[in-house]
Amino acid sequence: MARQLRIYFEGAWYHVMNRGVNRETIFFSDDHRYMFLHFLNKTKEIYGIETHAYCLMDNHYHLIVHTPRGNISEAMQYLHSIYARYVNIDIKRDGPLFKGRFKAILINADEYLIELSRYIHLNPLKAKMVRSLLEYKWSSYLGYIKKTKKHKCLNTEEIIKRFGQNNFVQSYKKFVEYGVNQEINLPEEKKNPSILGGKDFCEIIIQYVKAHSLSAEIVGADRILVAPSMQSILNIVSDHFGINDKNISQKSRKIKNVPRNITIYICRRLGGCSLQEIGNMMGLSYKGVSSAIQRVQADAHQLKIANELILQMNNNAKTIEESRKLREEEI
Repeated sequence: MARQLRIYFEGAWYHVMNRGVNRETIFFSDDHRYMFLHFLNKTKEIYGIETHAYCLMDNHYHLIVHTPRGNISEAMQYLHSIYARYVNIDIKRDGPLFKGRFKAILINADEYLIELSRYIHLNPLKAKMVRSLLEYKWSSYLGYIKKTKKHKCLNTEEIIKRFGQNNFVQSYKKFVEYGVNQEINLPEEKKNPSILGGKDFCEIIIQYVKAHSLSAEIVGADRILVAPSMQSILNIVSDHFGINDKNISQKSRKIKNVPRNITIYICRRLGGCSLQEIGNMMGLSYKGVSSAIQRVQADAHQLKIANELILQMNNNAKTIEESRKLREEEI
């Protein structure tokens, strides 16, 4: 069977899902569900993804994910890997936990964001796991209805914006509950099974695939910051410490290379770079990169410098829309 087409670009929205091998359980306890959300938030911190809805069932999960950096594949591989490793150690099992590669359907957020959120939030009720959606604590529904129940991995701004701040809870609750006794199915694009959107949206995406250019139709393009490159991070850190950027990648067991540690930390945290990519740039092993990140996290002084530089980079960063306009001007 051919692999599902994957379309990646900055600012893309996806309906992401996966299930266990042979449809077996992936969440063996509430502790596992808690840790999945914990790892999802960690994925958010590293790769900059936004989760706008989630539902954790017994043998599968649903997410609505927004990718400002166009890195859904790297983010989900990281999430699956770290969660599967945790579960296997916890219950002393071997082998793969998930069925395989995650399924990611590109969606037109303008058309389907709130419809998809309702579909996802209704899952526990449709599966007869609860009598009321308010009883199920492992979906993001409570995060929208009760602010005190909002998990830190959840971004609610886009859905709230579509209903308005005033009376949002009442309006969204009514919208979702309307689907309780209705057959809520998402339309399928027979010609484009990897895309959920109308004809115009599908044509825009198909043209994107052909031309490899960023569409102006991306939801949130005017507010999403473009992640800095590894080289730009290297330059900013070297300027901060007043040293040559070649000194940062210098390997030495005798010298405590704080600038290198901070560069690695920012590349991972803000740039969303993989450990292998960072290792290739720094001439370090996978373990060496991981150790450098841990050193920054454990040192209050290094962490403070790193966070100050991240703030500086974010303040100077351009949005996707600004970058697109600059590219058009250059052309």
